[in-house]
Amino acid sequence: TRAQRAGLLRRIGPTVFEREAIQDAWRRTLRFATLWLPDSVVSHRAAGLVHRLDGIESAPVELSVTSWNPSRRGIKLVCVDAIPERDRMTVEGFSVTTVPRTLLDLASKISVEKLAWAVEHAWRRGDTTPQELRWRLDRVRERGIKGISKLDAVLLDCERRIRPLESALEVRMWRVLERSGLRSEPQLTVWDEQGELRIDFAFMFERVAVETMGKKSHEGDANLERDSRRAMRLSALGWAVVPVTWDMLEENTKGVLQRIRRTLQVHDPRFTRRGFVPGQLGLPQDYLVRPMPQFRRPLRQHTGVVVVLPTPRRPAFPPSGEHEGMPTAK
Repeated sequence: TRAQRAGLLRRIGPTVFEREAIQDAWRRTLRFATLWLPDSVVSHRAAGLVHRLDGIESAPVELSVTSWNPSRRGIKLVCVDAIPERDRMTVEGFSVTTVPRTLLDLASKISVEKLAWAVEHAWRRGDTTPQELRWRLDRVRERGIKGISKLDAVLLDCERRIRPLESALEVRMWRVLERSGLRSEPQLTVWDEQGELRIDFAFMFERVAVETMGKKSHEGDANLERDSRRAMRLSALGWAVVPVTWDMLEENTKGVLQRIRRTLQVHDPRFTRRGFVPGQLGLPQDYLVRPMPQFRRPLRQHTGVVVVLPTPRRPAFPPSGEHEGMPTAK
């Protein structure tokens, strides 16, 4: 056509043309696929990428269709039953499954770790809640859909807490602590004279606060100043702060756990002989939860005792040199 010859349109598929070149190759393919199959819905990992959920860094072009269609290279088609209107929404011009429906579809496509990141992210943004996902999961449980057990485990973990974790790093740290048998109190709020402080993972009996340090929220001079003041306030309340970064977990998760265990043992009140008193640690006077130790037995004390005596001083003699029991020169 004249528009093609003039460079105003470019053919990207059968009966599909683009007016303006899209720099993102993945989104260009997704745009072609939705125009090629106008009744399709972006779903599964592609929908997770469009929704920008944590744990979905890349995805194939996946579309849900209600009838069989010949597939094309680079496009994955999933034949499903009719998708109701309540499970559809429009994002960036694409017809996409809603976030709750997308999470149900992702359960069969990604690992339980990344599924937990995505669920926590959606909960944190207010896109859905564990209660809504539980209701949807119970409705499709009898169908035998793949991934139900993974989503069930993630929801059981979420239902133990009253609020979502604040980042993918916190989710990862929480799951590492849980797998290792260390029971912490997530998102514990304490107070001092300047206001409230929220601890990522608090071990109340040992007075140890594990703080995750993500790059997005902790880079820069202003964030460094804020984190330093925060650590000082926690230390003044009696907390021992243990910072953990993404790279530390990525490179040596076992080593991070060993250091946390060692810190808990060193700060065990049964060894340091300091008890828990209501009103300490920035907790209210009427705090009713009694902290429990992480270990049954405290760290063994050393059998040897080192006693440091004062340094002996040279006796002061009389200036004349006379002293009892000493001969005098005549």
